[in-house]
Amino acid sequence: MTSISILVGNSEYENFQNLPCCIEDLKTMERLVRAADKHSSIVVLQNQNATELKNVIRETIGDHTEIREFFFYFTGHGHNNGSDFYFCLSDFKESKPNETGLSHSELQELVRATTPNFAVFIIDACFSGTPLIKSENSYLPEIKKPFSDFVQIASSLSDQESQAGDPLSHFTENLSEALLSKESGPIYYLDIISNLKDKYLNSSSQTPHFVLQGASREYFVDDAKRFDAIRAQVDQPKDDEERADQSVTTTPIELSPAELLAASDAQYPDKPTASSYILEVLNALTDDFLNEPLCTEYYETKSDSCAFYDNRQMKPFIVRVLEREPRIDRFVFAKSERVEVKDFYNDFIYSSLFRRKEYTTEYYLKLNADFEKIQTKITFTPRFKSLNQFVLTVSCAPSLSKCYLFEHLSRHSLEDWESYGSEGAEINRRWYKLDWNENHSGIQNKIRKYLQNTLEHHIDRIVSSLHE
Repeated sequence: MTSISILVGNSEYENFQNLPCCIEDLKTMERLVRAADKHSSIVVLQNQNATELKNVIRETIGDHTEIREFFFYFTGHGHNNGSDFYFCLSDFKESKPNETGLSHSELQELVRATTPNFAVFIIDACFSGTPLIKSENSYLPEIKKPFSDFVQIASSLSDQESQAGDPLSHFTENLSEALLSKESGPIYYLDIISNLKDKYLNSSSQTPHFVLQGASREYFVDDAKRFDAIRAQVDQPKDDEERADQSVTTTPIELSPAELLAASDAQYPDKPTASSYILEVLNALTDDFLNEPLCTEYYETKSDSCAFYDNRQMKPFIVRVLEREPRIDRFVFAKSERVEVKDFYNDFIYSSLFRRKEYTTEYYLKLNADFEKIQTKITFTPRFKSLNQFVLTVSCAPSLSKCYLFEHLSRHSLEDWESYGSEGAEINRRWYKLDWNENHSGIQNKIRKYLQNTLEHHIDRIVSSLHE
């Protein structure tokens, strides 16, 4: 009975920010899977589009009627539309998630045809811990024809982003450390889960999600000694550095604390420079869309700017990003807090001892520094009633060493003859981290291209439906 492993890493995207660390993630997992020597077929895929990946999965498992183990690893962007989780492939569009992505439920359908005894899904992507069926007390994935054993290890909860890194993503680095921490004997999936739980014990911004069904005796590798060579490679750079340090005979020039601090300050822009950079970024985006032919033919375009954050849909996203970023300043105050939901009526009727406590997360976001402009909102109001309104909001969060840029696109339906809903459906959200002297034209083009594709698809879909 054969065992199959499919490893997927997507670092390059047409409509999203590239993720260079995903290639190193993929190489790391490939080394570990091959060293475990557990799978007779190992397929490694890089920067696939949706059609390519689905075809490879079908071809790989199509020749087998019985599979002992199916192992699937993915690192890249993830998308959650509220009903399913999507693996974002190179051409992924949020407006066409099923065509340009691979949903979690579709992956199960593809694998389920072979009825593997054991299935493993390891997912390093934002929003990857998506529960597919909600029961009263628990969340379980939908598996119509159950695998005998099933393990899913996801890098974050369904409403959380997963941290990228250099050279590895934060989660895959921790996963690799968990697999290499034991030097002998089998490494069970329960051991891996326990290790990861401890690593993220005090993390509020990223919490891995685990599902384990009947797999308490299933292991990643039968003997940790198989990883001895990998452990030696991991330790080797440290030894090389020690030898290099011993061979150095020159004495570096030591700076005094004051000189060191002065050198650090010299790397930061002054306030006028930072303010000018933000104005340049926001004004360039506005000019792009006000002169875009597609926009002017089908939409009336209006631009509004302000020196505060007024997009409620963006607030949790911005806060979660800034909370985990290493900022030595508080130009922007960003904080999330888990608070108990007060129910005074039921507390009065029933003793609080017998009422299950409920919690929610509150987000606080405030610009402390004084800037002329920090956010631009571009509203695309259609000239035709059949089309939806679109709102693009681009917000900047200044910090001493970096300028954070947040992009949010929403679609709004007509609620009255001449007015559109204030709370629209989220189409896209992305963030970027720029140096203060970095050329922003690449990001500008990416934002423009994504919006153009979204508007074109929306117009084509509406026109096609009218023809029908």
